[in-house]
Amino acid sequence: MTRFIASVRRWSVLGLTTGVLFTQACGDDDVVTPTPSITIALNTPSVSTPQGASAVSTFTVTGAGGFTATPVVTVIGAPSGVTSVVSSVVKSGNNSTGTVTLNVAGNTTPGIYPLSISAAGTGVDPVTATFTLTVTAFSFAMTLTPNTLSLPQGATGTSNLAITRTNLTGTIAFTVTGAPTGVTATVSPPTTTGTSVAVQVTTAVNATLGNATLTITASSPGAISQTSTLALTVTPGLGVTLSASPAALTIARGASGTTSVSLARTDFTVPVTLTAENLPTGVTAAFVSNPTTGTLSTLTLTASAAATQGTATITIRGTGTGISAATTTLALTIP
Repeated sequence: MTRFIASVRRWSVLGLTTGVLFTQACGDDDVVTPTPSITIALNTPSVSTPQGASAVSTFTVTGAGGFTATPVVTVIGAPSGVTSVVSSVVKSGNNSTGTVTLNVAGNTTPGIYPLSISAAGTGVDPVTATFTLTVTAFSFAMTLTPNTLSLPQGATGTSNLAITRTNLTGTIAFTVTGAPTGVTATVSPPTTTGTSVAVQVTTAVNATLGNATLTITASSPGAISQTSTLALTVTPGLGVTLSASPAALTIARGASGTTSVSLARTDFTVPVTLTAENLPTGVTAAFVSNPTTGTLSTLTLTASAAATQGTATITIRGTGTGISAATTTLALTIP
């Protein structure tokens, strides 16, 4: 009986030991080593910017399974005219954050573009996240006030050109064409980043009379050029017109003759000085009221006894400050 009990005890101990060993072996097989991996998320999945500007989005890359390196982040699918810059990547624990800047050229075609941002690293499969870039067009429009000017010769007028900008912040340059002879048109300032300029038109005292159309052309890099038109009318300006009555005199040697010189004034009140030119030898001229602020003067021609005989054309000239000289002619005959 004693031998039987001892035998049972030996088998019991052996079975317990075997069970422990089996349990330990099975436990060792269940230990799983984690696989390194990463995920990426965009904090701004959709960005918009006008042509010639930039858009910014931020991202977060999260590591798992023991991934501790700094990921490499790139942008995929950028259209023509768009360049990307990944910057400011900062790692904190399992997370890496950074910034993606999309620089859009001024000639980039407006539209909506699907892009991807990819993150990769040693020992992990690359991952991507999608986002959209919207490129809007920039433009401008112009309004001219007033869009008509009527100026006399020798005057200056101004029109205001207002600019309405759409997504455009750059410089706009201006040119003016179509000015007739004697007319100058300038834009002040000739370039601007603002919203208004002045169009100044100056007519010379001898500017061509009548109607003309001035065209103001504005251009900015990458934007469609715009034009505005200014209707200009040039009227007779400051000045005088002369006429002689009678327009012909016959004076004998040793005698005198007179003619009336009329001055037709146009917005001009300052004194006019009168002179007689191309007088024959032996003939003198004298004006009553010279200079004159009026509209009439009397010219007396006196022929000496030895005055040159024949017919001559005398020029009567009127001059004044700020006007072009005015002339008329008088036919003089000395028999």
